[in-house]
Amino acid sequence: MHNKKCILFICSIFFVLKLHAQNDVNGGNRKDSYIGIHANELVRQLLPNSSSSVNSNFNYLLTYIKYKPGRTKGTRMSGNFILNSITDNVNGAIRETNNNIIQYKIGKEKMYVFDSRFSFTYGWDILASVNNSITRNNSNVGGFSTNTRTNNTIATLGTGPGIRLIYSITNKVLLGTDAGAYITSTFTKTNVVEQVPGQPFDRRFEESKLNYSLGLTPPISVYFIIKVR
Repeated sequence: MHNKKCILFICSIFFVLKLHAQNDVNGGNRKDSYIGIHANELVRQLLPNSSSSVNSNFNYLLTYIKYKPGRTKGTRMSGNFILNSITDNVNGAIRETNNNIIQYKIGKEKMYVFDSRFSFTYGWDILASVNNSITRNNSNVGGFSTNTRTNNTIATLGTGPGIRLIYSITNKVLLGTDAGAYITSTFTKTNVVEQVPGQPFDRRFEESKLNYSLGLTPPISVYFIIKVR
């Protein structure tokens, strides 16, 4: 089910971006447009149980890049949208986790051309992500059944410089790799409700915290980039 959702998301994004590129042409505002698929992130999402949280390397499944012809400055947008459900059994306790993850990044970049094959871009990005997960845990110890519901919400906002190295296989097909350094603030809220047999009230626990960090994206990922216009 998760794989079907991932493929459906890719197809829908392609349709929207293709329509956007067509509107640019029809409106007399022609742009060079590119769509990139992040190979590492695609494999991570298609593997079972591998997309349970927001990835910490700021790798995005899809990227859309547009330039005006003859210009060296452009706009890039990247995003992830993940819905998945994971069920496991830990020491007799059945645990089910549902994840809803949205990640988005937008920025401006400038291109430097080395030769006919290699080019380099430098830019500044703003990124945001929201991860809402609900975990239901049912355990039976000594004949007593305990139900626990944990709701985790993680919201991240950040900014920082990003670079790309691009290799042109043909005029339409390219390979790229990203690197960046992003300062982020992350707000985490955890709410736990435990139902215990024989107790008149549920046990409740709530915690909120705000953290700041510096996240680094090493240039080890690969994008397949296609020029669509």
